[in-house]
Amino acid sequence: MSNMPFPMIFSLLFVLLISFSVHEYAHALVADIFGDDTPAKQGRLTLNPLAHLDIIGSLFLLNFGFGWAKPVEVNPYTLERRSKSARMWVSLAGPISNVILALLAAFPIKIGLINMVESESQLFPSLYEFLTYFIFFNFVLAFFNLLPIFPLDGEKVLIYFLPDSGKAFMDRIRGYSYAPLFVLLWVLPFFGLKIPKKTNALTQDEQIAMLDAGLKTVSEEKKTNNNRKYSSIKISKKKNLNSQKKKKKKKKKKKKKKK
Repeated sequence: MSNMPFPMIFSLLFVLLISFSVHEYAHALVADIFGDDTPAKQGRLTLNPLAHLDIIGSLFLLNFGFGWAKPVEVNPYTLERRSKSARMWVSLAGPISNVILALLAAFPIKIGLINMVESESQLFPSLYEFLTYFIFFNFVLAFFNLLPIFPLDGEKVLIYFLPDSGKAFMDRIRGYSYAPLFVLLWVLPFFGLKIPKKTNALTQDEQIAMLDAGLKTVSEEKKTNNNRKYSSIKISKKKNLNSQKKKKKKKKKKKKKKK
């Protein structure tokens, strides 16, 4: 098994079940909208993960952070008869669906519904950690699939915008595309998948420093309060002395008048 922490693996299971299934379903749905019933006939017009997951691609994702699902087959001739841009939109639907999933997962964090706390468990992530992993891997899945390499979605998107000479060139190199693709799949995991750290998470040293600062603040407040009390006592004593002196003076004046 990989060296990834178990909370990340737990989150990747949901990426497999949700993100991969939604990605492939989006391809099938847009193809069906453009009149191609090939995905529906093959049982791909569904959100059921069993219809979309590939065993090797799933194991690859759980071990290295990159993987794949079963590609949705379409009839390019049926799509082109409906619209020249149909195949491009079918290909683009998958990455767009992953971006939408990432944005939906980020929304409750953005508006403050989810507390940004780390899990104390070694097995399961906190809700915030799970959503962070989910957002990260959905963006990875979207942008990786947009690479213009066959059989990724980005190749079909690029071909739509190329002139005829460019399309012919892409057709010629299509048979050699698997080599750089597998190089990417093997090389990228060695760079590691660094999940963004929570900005509110404090290290032990930071917590001790904050505690010391808090204790200093408390002691300083006590000193100021004691000084205030002491000064107030001084003032009250002075007032008492002044009042006593005034009373004595009044008494002396009264005695003089009587004489």
